[in-house]
Amino acid sequence: MSDLPTTDEHARILLLSSRLAEAAAAYRRLIAERPEDFTLYNNMAEALRRLGALREALMALDRADRLLRGHTMVALNRAGLMAELGRPDEAVGVLDLLVQASPEDADLRLMLGRLLRGAGDLKGAARSFGVALRLRPEHPETLLAVAGLLQEQGETDDAEGLYRTVLALAPGLAEAPLALGAIALKRGRGAEAVGFYREALKADPAHAGAQLSLGNALQEAARAEEAGGCFRRALAVDRRNATARFRACFADLPIIYRDMDELERARDRYARDLAEMADHYAAASVAERRAAALAVGGSQPFYLAYQGRDDLALQVLYGDLAGGLMAERYPDFVKPLERRGRGGDGGGRPMRVGFAAGHIGRHSAVNVSLRGWADAFDPAKVELFCYHTGGRSDDETERFAGLSREFRRGLGGVEAWAETIRGDSLDALIYGDVGMDPMVARLAALRLAPVQAMSTGHPVTTGLATVDLYLSSALMEPEDGQDHYRERLIRLPNLSYAYRPLDPPVVPLERSDIGLPEDAPVYWCCQSLFKYLPSDDELFVRIAQRVPDALFLFIDYMPAPRVALIFRQRLAAAFAKAGLNADRHCRFLPQMDHARFDAVAGLTDVFLDNPSWSGHNTALEALPHGLPVVTLPGPLMRQRHSAGILAMIGLTGTVAGCRDEYVEIAARLGLDRRARSELRRAVRQAAGKAFYDASPIRALETLLEGTGKM
Repeated sequence: MSDLPTTDEHARILLLSSRLAEAAAAYRRLIAERPEDFTLYNNMAEALRRLGALREALMALDRADRLLRGHTMVALNRAGLMAELGRPDEAVGVLDLLVQASPEDADLRLMLGRLLRGAGDLKGAARSFGVALRLRPEHPETLLAVAGLLQEQGETDDAEGLYRTVLALAPGLAEAPLALGAIALKRGRGAEAVGFYREALKADPAHAGAQLSLGNALQEAARAEEAGGCFRRALAVDRRNATARFRACFADLPIIYRDMDELERARDRYARDLAEMADHYAAASVAERRAAALAVGGSQPFYLAYQGRDDLALQVLYGDLAGGLMAERYPDFVKPLERRGRGGDGGGRPMRVGFAAGHIGRHSAVNVSLRGWADAFDPAKVELFCYHTGGRSDDETERFAGLSREFRRGLGGVEAWAETIRGDSLDALIYGDVGMDPMVARLAALRLAPVQAMSTGHPVTTGLATVDLYLSSALMEPEDGQDHYRERLIRLPNLSYAYRPLDPPVVPLERSDIGLPEDAPVYWCCQSLFKYLPSDDELFVRIAQRVPDALFLFIDYMPAPRVALIFRQRLAAAFAKAGLNADRHCRFLPQMDHARFDAVAGLTDVFLDNPSWSGHNTALEALPHGLPVVTLPGPLMRQRHSAGILAMIGLTGTVAGCRDEYVEIAARLGLDRRARSELRRAVRQAAGKAFYDASPIRALETLLEGTGKM
């Protein structure tokens, strides 16, 4: 605490210096001396807002407003805080009074339009922007606001044209090229997006947002090192920019690796930078920690799991960091909760079980967990509440909605979601995709139900102290599986879910349609290319050495062509080392919709599982085609999906115990058409054993009732 006397100037200096807690305390002392001075409440509110104490800040502004009704600055600050607190209608009401008093004020019209847009009143926003534009016809900021509204309404072409107009009118504004870059990136024009972001940086070299956007575009293009440089430059501009700090750390994890040495260097670098980030926030002020919570989930260590290692220590370090920041900003949402009493037969009422995921619908993270559970829950025991935090919906989304007592979506920010979920008084909350969805990452770091669990949607520990259980498969987990999780590992029977085949529409397709010869043995290698580690490239070579006409059919990675380029270069080098031509043995198809993907699978001969990240959805989808699944289970659950599925259907003859056996099984099936045909018949006959198994759901119900000893 400073020894300076508490004066208006002293308090102002503290506020300008971002010594926010001291500034708030100074203003409180001044208010005790001059309780009728509205400016003191207004300034204290600014300090409290930046500290993240939004409700307390609004109370201060309410007091200022009572002292001097209608003061423009106080009213504007109140409206902004109301919007931040998720009360857009009240914010609009406050600003509307100002507009009525000054109807020709273009700035007020512009601000009102922005608030109306935030409140979901797009027509009202358009009217307000229209008046602002009439008052100032070529005002760049108003044109930007109109373009943003058009974009939200799906009129992206018109919005793009307006952004280009702003770019011509005001080339010194970074906002127009930033918006154009975002449109280009969304439309798959990554190189063009990079160009726009560089243009934004020419307009404003110190624009941290432009550096972040350029970094994001480069990261999506698999240019992780360049992306990391952008994030670090953004951090140099603003050392408190938590988004830049998080992204700089996670940029240590490339999408794909050229060799295993690069992977080891990346892992070491990430471990170091993550520890440094954790240390930084451990020593940071309360204000910085609260502000940093807003960056949680915006970027995540998604690609860490694809290194094929035990990530527990690193995930716990990240989980404690994320959880600590969220607790700092949302202390009311980390307090313990008690169950209302046992559900089902034990309590005379159904249990309230919640599913929270960003991909509730047709998505791999949900297909093998939440989907099968929702289908098979006993409605006498379970009332389902679904929280769809993502923006996309399909027929499966609506199926979930039909199975739910309540289906929540589009609730906005963390507080709105957290208040709603807590208000539903759940007995248990199960997350489907922690690590994949921004809002789910934030919510999972809070305490919103007495029991919180994670499914196998993203098969790695969350690292969060707030997630109690990891619901996994008894057939997929190794004996030492608990050692890989912070959560208590629950081995549900069999595959852990009641899988329902997706049954896509039939697409007539022949091998000739996709450039495949009729007689060559085709190995279906359909995992995302970044799941294949460099250490496994030699397995393809060894199989090709045994099966001269072998073809390995891969799927290109369209979001980042560089990923496919690096993977192709790796294969070319591995095959060339053995005196073989990779182009003769390796074929690539573009990414396709599910129906065509399924049709292509039916044209192949062997499902060649990836040792580093075993096929799960893809292996299940291969069964109805009778595809033999050749797999090599590893030490982690995510390397044992296919082995568990084969154990479920009782066909474990293609489960290899070592790399040599993996090659031997794959080569034998490629060379022996009769053996392949017989195994295909056996797989087709046994496939149904993997589907519609209700036993895991009965076990899950028992567990959640609190009577199970699992």
